[in-house]
Amino acid sequence: LMLFIILYIFSCIAVELITLHRLSIGPDPSPRFQELVAEYFPSLMGTMLTLVQFIALDNVVTIYRPLIEADPWLLIYFIGLILVVGIVLMNLVTAVIVNSALEQAVQDKDLLKTMEEQRKKKLVKDLRRIFVRLDEDGSGMLSRHEIQNVEQKDKHLLEQLMTMQDPVDIFDALDVDGSGDVGIDEFCDGIWQVAVSNAPLEIKRIEKQVDVIRGDVRASKQAQQELIDIIRELRGSLPTKSGADWSFPSTDD
Repeated sequence: LMLFIILYIFSCIAVELITLHRLSIGPDPSPRFQELVAEYFPSLMGTMLTLVQFIALDNVVTIYRPLIEADPWLLIYFIGLILVVGIVLMNLVTAVIVNSALEQAVQDKDLLKTMEEQRKKKLVKDLRRIFVRLDEDGSGMLSRHEIQNVEQKDKHLLEQLMTMQDPVDIFDALDVDGSGDVGIDEFCDGIWQVAVSNAPLEIKRIEKQVDVIRGDVRASKQAQQELIDIIRELRGSLPTKSGADWSFPSTDD
């Protein structure tokens, strides 16, 4: 609509400046000028059709150059026409199209996120049901023996998600800390992470093991610092012996 309005305005101006020009209908007309007006600017609708070429700058030099050579003042009109219609307006239209594409991409991303969340809720719900059926003693922890008693339909689902056929292998993959038991959250989250990730199961297992090791190292460092603090307190309560070295290495090393 905006493009149509701008073309209409410039067409009205062209009719006044070119179609009704003195070299077209004046007492001393120019045959070449009249020929160009008859071909490109015969009427308001014909002028609008001609100005469509200026949108894409489609061989417009053959239109405006002879007219400007006949009347240099028309240069002002054609410069304004090319700047507004051929450059500014088209850049604006392009910006609108790009902005619409970006907004659509954001909407698609949000839609995929929503679908992913719905899929996760459904899958976690199914996995919790499987866990409850496998947890024979109702302890809230799944053992290696219990997972071997998995039903066929549950086994088929686990095989699809974990790409493993042996339930024991699935249990070993989920039992990252090697405790011999798997909790319900560890069971559901572990299978979900493997199901949505393109990384091999071994990579996900290594990542979890690294997190466990990092936590153990942090706890060991804290325990070491507490032990050093206790020894220092004991040293302060003992008489100082000449030549004794009571220094301790820093836990930051």
